[in-house]
Parts: sequence; C-alpha cells; structure tokens
Amino acid sequence: MMKHLTSLILLSTLISVSACKKKTIKVQGVTRIESGTSARLNKVSCNGGICIVCGGERFLSAEILRSADNGNSWTFGSYPDAGKGMYGMGRTPAGTLYLSGVDGKVLMSKDNGITWSIKQIPYWNYYLSATCPSENRLMFANTAAQNYGNVLRIDSSFNVIDTTFFKFGLNEVEMVNTKVGYLAGYGAVLKTIDGGDNWTYLDVKNDNFNGICALDENQVWVCGYGGSIFRTRNGGGSWERLINGNNMLKKQYSFLGIYFKDSQNGWVFGEKGVLLGTTDGGDNWKAYESFTKEAIRDATMAPDGGLITVGDNGNVYKLAL
Repeated sequence: MMKHLTSLILLSTLISVSACKKKTIKVQGVTRIESGTSARLNKVSCNGGICIVCGGERFLSAEILRSADNGNSWTFGSYPDAGKGMYGMGRTPAGTLYLSGVDGKVLMSKDNGITWSIKQIPYWNYYLSATCPSENRLMFANTAAQNYGNVLRIDSSFNVIDTTFFKFGLNEVEMVNTKVGYLAGYGAVLKTIDGGDNWTYLDVKNDNFNGICALDENQVWVCGYGGSIFRTRNGGGSWERLINGNNMLKKQYSFLGIYFKDSQNGWVFGEKGVLLGTTDGGDNWKAYESFTKEAIRDATMAPDGGLITVGDNGNVYKLAL
C-alpha cells in the first residue's frame, strides 16, 4: 500500500513539474542595460518618450536614472544632499515628478527629470509610495516596520492638509483621479471616493499587499508578498482571487508589484527575479524564463513597446515583447 502511495505521489509531482514547464514563457529578447549603479532601484516610469528610475541606498544616497531613447541607455545621477533612498514615484497630470523616500525626503522635477530640487515632508517617516491626483494635491503612504502607517496629504507648497493613521503598514497608494483611489497595506486593501477624506476597507485579506494597478475606477489588480493576486472589475465591490498565495500545492512566489498596460496584458514581479505575464486580464499566468536572480521591484512599458524592469543591485532589463 505504501509503495503504491509513493508511486502516486511521484507521478503527481512529475505531472505538476511538466505542467509548470509548459507554462513558461520563453524570453525572445532580453537586454541588461548598464545603469551606472549597484544600488537598489525601486520605481520606473515613462512619459512622453522619457523614462525615469529612482532608488538608492536606504540611509545613504538618492539615485536617479534618466533615459531619452526608450530605455536603451541611461544617464546616472546621485543626489547626496537628499542622502536617502527614493522608494515612491508620482506624477501630476501636468507632468511634475515627485520621488518620496526615507525620513520624509522628496525630490521634485518640473522638467521631466533633467533637474531636481529637494523638499522635506514635515514628518520624518519612511514614505514608500507617492501619487499626485492634481497639481496641488500630493499623497504619500508610509510604513513603520509594517506595524503602523499613515497617508499624508499635502499641497504643492508642502503644507500639510491632513494625515490619516492606520494600525498597520502601508505599502502603496494610487489615485485614479482626484476622488477615487486605492490603498494597499499589511493585510488590507482600502478605497476612497472622496479624495482621501475617508477610506473604506475592501473584502481582500490574508496577505501583505504591496502592489496596486488601477487602470480606472473599476478595473483594479492587487498583489501581495505572500504570492496572491486579486482582481476587481466593479471598483472593489467584489474580488476574484487569481492566484492563491496560500496554496502549498503550487509554486510559491513573493510578489513585490503588479503592472497592466491595458485590460488584458499585465505582469507581476518579485523576489528572486520572478516575472509572470498574462494576456487575458489575469485569468491565466505564465512564468518567464529566469533572466536574473535579483529581485524585480517595478516594471513598465517603454515608449517603443518593450518591457522595462528594475530591481536590486542596479539591475535594469529591457524585454522585447
């Protein structure tokens, strides 16, 4: 009986491994781009043909990369006056960039990343995320070792409007417009419909949620460090679990973020170079062949249609799609 049971387990394992192999996406073309730094890179954004990457050493340096050729080459800049790593990136409708980081340090650019000025948030917290719903309304999300966090609203002169406190860490905030936005944190996802005056808990649980992609008010995906992915198509009224991070029978992932270029095509990425893609809105996911062992912390589309990923050890990659 035991021998028969062992054989069944072995057969099941072989079938599972075979199935995983069939779901692997072969990378047609991947290029590692010289970044000029070995620091951790946290966010990437492209707009109007210009791409910006931010990162740095947490308590030592703010580092920024800028590309004017679709992410094929980058110029490197270090900002010792800031002296702290940059973790969040937000862009106003008119194009002003804000980078947020450790001890409330912020870098601002009004010329698409050519020059930067240093600002100081009144609270010396660890601001992981930034979003800019209007020219005069900025929002930053903070975490303190995942034990508590806050959402800070300020105007463009850095006057504090208000602060909303939570008894858990906050990892990501994303405003879709001046009224509607989403917030991801340790064990919770929340929504606002009044510009951040109030936040309502949504029915998404059991993970440390650290990635949000909101295409509009209704289509939203969130992912967590525990390996789960959820989707709503009705503004958070109901959610579908696309990947169950608690399923021990499937490969375990530690996700760090999620990005969709449209309602069908998206990617989720994380520790140890994991990159999964979908072409049907998240119903099915396939893993890309490994091209790095370093964490991938963010991804976006280059102006020419390639996928840019950034992560640990100064890694910048561009994938042909």
